[in-house]
Amino acid sequence: AEGLRSSKLNSLSSSLLSDIKDDRASRKDLEATWNLAIKYLGFKIEEKIKIPFDGACGAYDTTLATTLMNFLAVAKSELFPPAGPAKSKVEGYVTEEMQDRGDRVEMFINYFLTVIDRPYYSDSDRLLLYVGLFGSAFRKVVMDPVLKRPAPRFVKTQSLIVNNETTSLLESTRITEEIFLTRKEVLLRQRSGIYVKCSLPESADDNDDMTSSVNKMIRKTEGVSESAEAE
Repeated sequence: AEGLRSSKLNSLSSSLLSDIKDDRASRKDLEATWNLAIKYLGFKIEEKIKIPFDGACGAYDTTLATTLMNFLAVAKSELFPPAGPAKSKVEGYVTEEMQDRGDRVEMFINYFLTVIDRPYYSDSDRLLLYVGLFGSAFRKVVMDPVLKRPAPRFVKTQSLIVNNETTSLLESTRITEEIFLTRKEVLLRQRSGIYVKCSLPESADDNDDMTSSVNKMIRKTEGVSESAEAE
């Protein structure tokens, strides 16, 4: 980015953003289904109901939420036990040396995920929650530029943008991840040289057409609204 002219960067970004908008538009119906699932979880209680008449009483069914919590409890105990999720198996001819090496790899991975990378298990809870609610979830492993170590992190289903006509991620011509960073996180990445230095907006634009409707629905359910003033 530092070696390209501004006109070239603007052209590349405009073309890329246009393609990403097309990818997001292709799964419009899918996101509408996700929004409906979030709504029927019953997590947002409305005290005053206007349909069928103003002040009517409302009934909230917890079946979907209860089923989701049961799935989360069972999946967590099976996939992420307290001792760690890693298991080793030697394929083919098993020797004592290979078995010992596999055991040491297993021990280190479990130690790393349960002791060193403490956010891993809470992050895995969120991943399983999205699997049960949306049917799929994703995780990537990157080198954390601040902590200087690998960081396996959950990627929200609505934040991984792929054209809905694609049958497999491996066959997709474009995979986009929507990442939300605080002003501090952006500034730290600019200082370390990962991001180029540029002016930052004063506040997020929640009405931007690049913002996922699912993220808007989640914020609405949580009662979160964007502030018009910068902090």
